Amino acid sequence: MPRRPSLQRPISPAQLRAELAAIWRRGRGGSGPRLVPSEKLSRTNARNPRRFAETDGRDIFVAPEILVLPKQQRTGLLGHECGHFVLWGVKHSEADADRMAREVFGVAISYSNAWPGRGLQTGRLLG
Repeated sequence: MPRRPSLQRPISPAQLRAELAAIWRRGRGGSGPRLVPSEKLSRTNARNPRRFAETDGRDIFVAPEILVLPKQQRTGLLGHECGHFVLWGVKHSEADADRMAREVFGVAISYSNAWPGRGLQTGRLLG
C-alpha cells in the first residue's frame, strides 16, 4: 500500500472551518453546517483510516486527524460530506453524495488508493 500523504504540521481548526465555508458558499450560500470535532470519530479513525468525517444533517463531525491531511483530501472529504448534507433525509448512496459535491458545490471527487478499500476522497474545485 502506498504511503498515506500527510502534512508535517496540522492546519488550524479555524482554517478547516474556512475551507468548509468556502465550499458551502460555492453551492448554497449562507453559513452552512457547523464543523464539530469528534473524539468518537478519532477512535473510529484509529481502527478505520478512511473515517474522518460524517454528518447528521445538522452538523459535520470530523476526526481531529483531518487536520494533517493534504488540501486535496480535505476538499474531497468536505465536499463529499456537503453532498450527504444536502441529501439528508433522502435515501442515497456514497456515489450520490459525490455527485452532489460536483453538481451543487463544484467539487470533483476521486479516490486516492493510498488508503484501504475504496480509497479516500480527493477533491478538486471546478471552475
